[in-house]
Amino acid sequence: MSTDDVLGKAGNLQSPRAGLYRTRTELVSFEVPGLPPAEADLFRTRMAGLTANPQESCVTEEQADQGFDDLLKSIGEGVNGLTCGFERFETDPPELDALLACEGAAAMSAEIALSGTADAESMSLTMKMETNSPVIPGQFMQMEFAVSAERTGDCPAG
Repeated sequence: MSTDDVLGKAGNLQSPRAGLYRTRTELVSFEVPGLPPAEADLFRTRMAGLTANPQESCVTEEQADQGFDDLLKSIGEGVNGLTCGFERFETDPPELDALLACEGAAAMSAEIALSGTADAESMSLTMKMETNSPVIPGQFMQMEFAVSAERTGDCPAG
């Protein structure tokens, strides 16, 4: 699916309003079947720690005018060293459903599924990622994240 097709469908979604947003990311599940249980628990704890604190960011008027274009272009260009392309991107505002296929170094491949809702002042997404690579114990890893963002007010002056 071409970037232009994705951006065209994303244009059906409401653009975010300019302002200050608080984003929360929660690790819902983490599975590496080939990893010993103690190591899996340690890795899961580390991953959960990375997502524990909400992040605040300011969306400017210029960014709001772009809608989700920049975000979708960056995802389509790659995630964490992977080269990705959209296999599916569907919208029925406020809902969206997308699937990316990704490839990377060391024969790594991944599928990333995104589903949820987005409107002018909030977003709620589930991101499921399945990764295959000979460098992963058991050659397979699966993670699921819940991501939410909400507008909390205007951006600080300056």
